[in-house]
Amino acid sequence: MAFGIDTLAALNDPDFNWANFKQWKGEWPSFVGRYFGGDQNATTGEFTSFKSTTGNQCQYVLPIQACVQANQQQTGSEGLSVGASDAETTLSNLKSFLGELAIPDSGLVYVYLDVEPNVRLTPAYWSGWANAIRTGTDSSGTESFRPALYCQYVQDSSTGLWGPNSLVAQALNDACTDWPGYAAVCYGLWPAQPEDVPASCVPTAGPDWSVFSQFSQNLCGTETSVPVLVYQYIEGCLCVEDGYTDFAGLSNSSKFMPCGTTHYPNNNLDLDGTDSTGAESYMLVIS
Repeated sequence: MAFGIDTLAALNDPDFNWANFKQWKGEWPSFVGRYFGGDQNATTGEFTSFKSTTGNQCQYVLPIQACVQANQQQTGSEGLSVGASDAETTLSNLKSFLGELAIPDSGLVYVYLDVEPNVRLTPAYWSGWANAIRTGTDSSGTESFRPALYCQYVQDSSTGLWGPNSLVAQALNDACTDWPGYAAVCYGLWPAQPEDVPASCVPTAGPDWSVFSQFSQNLCGTETSVPVLVYQYIEGCLCVEDGYTDFAGLSNSSKFMPCGTTHYPNNNLDLDGTDSTGAESYMLVIS
């Protein structure tokens, strides 16, 4: 099972010691999640540098648009417009890296919208955003991009299974009805829960994927299954335990917090899904 890291930090940040990560986990990450819209965006050269650092072992990049709460909660035509505008900015940023990054053999790249807990994502924003991603073209003029979603998952008390929180589910299910004619399909989900104990920072074999319920998006009366493609199973795993140096070798760095504090750095360990779709098939490839 492939694993990766999503991070706010540039991958060629000189403070990182990626060799320590290999020693800690026993292998290089095969993919990384980076922002191309919102905040803490990718910087020129970081992917080529990172691929070289990992001995060409890390080859895939999962593109993310950061959460801007005020935008994602806009309703009506304003929500539709700002959603489209945010998506177009993200795609413009992403396409500026084509050359350092390439479209995978599948011909498709899934772009993930980051929706943080308690954000009331509106059907209008999702419809505008998803439609702009779906109809956006790469440098060859091909519609290579597909909208996907990173979000909070919650546990159903009756089944014990985990699924998208009600705010996200409602936005996805109402999008087609509220805004017919827009491409509002969600192509993949990336759960942020359930989480391993973040303070442990222990690389495990990974979770039982059967903990996730099958989410089906209601598209104007037609139910469409949306697969779980990536799972963030340890949040803030770059903390520093007593007598332990985190994988980047930064036991005394301001970039990282001691384990057990209320705030963890935004560097998380992720797993590629085990289903036949395979998340890496839809990630950008580091050239």
